[in-house]
This record gives sequence, structure tokens and C-alpha cells, in this order.
Amino acid sequence: MKRFCYFLCFLILPVLNACSPKTKVEIVKRYPPLDHLAPVELIRRHDEEPEDSELLASLIIKNGEWENARDYESLLFKAKAMARELGGNAVKVTQHQKPFSPAMRVPVGGMMYPYNPKHKMLIEILRVTYDQNNPN
Repeated sequence: MKRFCYFLCFLILPVLNACSPKTKVEIVKRYPPLDHLAPVELIRRHDEEPEDSELLASLIIKNGEWENARDYESLLFKAKAMARELGGNAVKVTQHQKPFSPAMRVPVGGMMYPYNPKHKMLIEILRVTYDQNNPN
């Protein structure tokens, strides 16, 4: 029975690891963490970042191997949580590789299987100090 439990754990752990989002983080600077409900501003790719911003970290996030390929919001949620953890109040998406159409199919062993590649995002975590006299 003990061997069976070890064998089962040996099979389940790689599958759970493959399904989780993958993250590579390069931390430049840390501040005290913010509250988990603190707002984090999202800066899109083509928007300019504020002049008074400071880079805290850059990270690459991508979906797990068998995860839903269209789950863009959960990756942003994860990036915002990491920003709060590092003391940042803004997240800038610098690159975003979108998944292909779910209708795309690839041949494997004579059968056509659906192919859904993953989201992959390069994100910068920023700390923006807003001027008290100029709220814009």
C-alpha cells in the first residue's frame, strides 16, 4: 500500500506542476508589501509609463501546459499580486504573445488534434510616486 501511494504521488506531482502558471522573476528592488486589496494600476503595451516611476522587477508569465490558453485575466491577477508583494503599485505589460485560434489543428499520428498554445507575457512591476499637487 505504501508503495502504491508513493507511485501515485510520483505520477500526480509532475502533472500538477505542468498545469500551474510558469513565472520567471528578476527583482531589482523591494519595498514593504502593500495590502492585498491595494489598487494596482495596469499600463498597457502602447501606453507610456509615468515619468516618476521606478522599476522594481521584470517577470515573464505563461500558462501551464494544459491550462486554459485564453486565461489572460488570471495572469494579470498573478502579476498584480506579485506587484503588491514587492511594494509596487503599477504593472506594465511590455510584451504579450496571444494564443492561436482554438480552431487550429495539428496532425499527430494521423489524427487532427486541437492546438492551443499558451499566453506569454513580459511584465514590468513599477512603483509610481504621484505628485500630490497634480493628481493626473
